[in-house]
Amino acid sequence: MRRTQIVATIGPASWKSATLREMIAAGMDVARLNMSHGDHETHERTIDLTRKAAAEADQPVAIVADLQGAKVRIGEIPGGMELPRGATVKLAGGTPRSGEVPVPGVALGEAVQPGDRLLLDDGKIELRALKVDARTGRVTCEVVLGGRLTSHKGLTLPNAAGAANHGLSTKDFNDLVFAVQSGVDWVALSYLRAPDEVRLAREIVARLMRELAPAGAVSPRLMAKIETPQAVACLDGIIAASDGVMVARGDLGLEMDPEDVPLVQKMIIRKCNRAGVPVVTATEMLESMTASPRPTRAEVSDVCNAILDGTDAVMLSGESATGLYPVESVRQMRRIIERVEAEERRPVFTSPDLARHLWRSGRRWLEGWPYHVPVSPRLAPVEQPAS
Repeated sequence: MRRTQIVATIGPASWKSATLREMIAAGMDVARLNMSHGDHETHERTIDLTRKAAAEADQPVAIVADLQGAKVRIGEIPGGMELPRGATVKLAGGTPRSGEVPVPGVALGEAVQPGDRLLLDDGKIELRALKVDARTGRVTCEVVLGGRLTSHKGLTLPNAAGAANHGLSTKDFNDLVFAVQSGVDWVALSYLRAPDEVRLAREIVARLMRELAPAGAVSPRLMAKIETPQAVACLDGIIAASDGVMVARGDLGLEMDPEDVPLVQKMIIRKCNRAGVPVVTATEMLESMTASPRPTRAEVSDVCNAILDGTDAVMLSGESATGLYPVESVRQMRRIIERVEAEERRPVFTSPDLARHLWRSGRRWLEGWPYHVPVSPRLAPVEQPAS
């Protein structure tokens, strides 16, 4: 039995019944719905298909609804657009004109200054602000790192910490209502800045459960995504307020120097292990498998080291949502996990404090992934120590 679980994001590449059945057979333990994309009708259909496929396979699969959070996203770009290096492009916070990139709901004229960096699509495209029109909300930019831009990609403003509202948006609230009504197992909270945001979400979920959920329904657990320097700064409080934690390396690598991310990842995993809180490592774990049937050696090493560090789950994003090889990505992830866990030799401890931690950790898994994900074998033999 694997200790490390596999979370796979469901999208256009994987939401067919046959593909979902293959992914479950390959080792998918948790299906992630990215609420930043798609509508409720699409997600409802995905939930139904996932549950049906899991029932047919007699294999329980948990479902995570990942809220968009305060992340800034561009609007519709029909057909997409090419942004070649050195070109000039305008971003419009208001009503866009032809050829402009729409950024709805953000006062770009107030958030951006000339010289600021603007990162699109998780940093794949980089712009530099040349001119800012505060009156119209338009920002003229030079393309520093070019690429193809499509609708709804993320926009990160590293120099504008206050650019977005970090409360629960109307979209997040509506998605939370959908998650409660659909009976998902987990809700992932994006772009957290402080423990109070987790507590606020918990209060809202509790109210929605009272108002909308049928009697006896199990409340979804809350997973805090660590993807901002502010969240890292108050990590202990966020861990204490959450049922689970995700190391969201993509946006974390945009908000801080990329060479710091592996060290932060190890710290987050270590602290979650000590607190007995399940932790998921995410983003670009097998990224090359979006277009290739085999991962790179560096990617295999990345997954391996996350497991050795103590992560409880590893996650596929674009690999399973939009890539060419969703089933193969899950299968490859499982092969890595099984190989590492077969070889791994964990030290045996006799500390009473550690024994208590292991027992608490086992309880958190049992409570947090109700009848979906089995408690890790390394935790199961540990009995509750005398207090």
